[in-house]
Amino acid sequence: MKAIRHIAALGLTMAFATLTLTSCLDDDNDVSAQVVKLTEAQKQEVIEKLNGTYYCKLHYTSASIQREDSVSIVWDINGKTAKALC
Repeated sequence: MKAIRHIAALGLTMAFATLTLTSCLDDDNDVSAQVVKLTEAQKQEVIEKLNGTYYCKLHYTSASIQREDSVSIVWDINGKTAKALC
């Protein structure tokens, strides 16, 4: 009975591994995966859309304290400069 369970578990594991690995075999150089170079006008448009003030928290773990901590950060982006205030 145990042998049947082991064989079934091994079969399921091998089937899962086969399906997982073969899903990556079809590499047809999809166009969407290629890097697209932006023109200067497109870069400027992106920067203009980013203008504004952004508020966030940076979470980190201190090695000396051994606990998670956070820092509040304010990003001010205005087309030519970006300032971060902690």
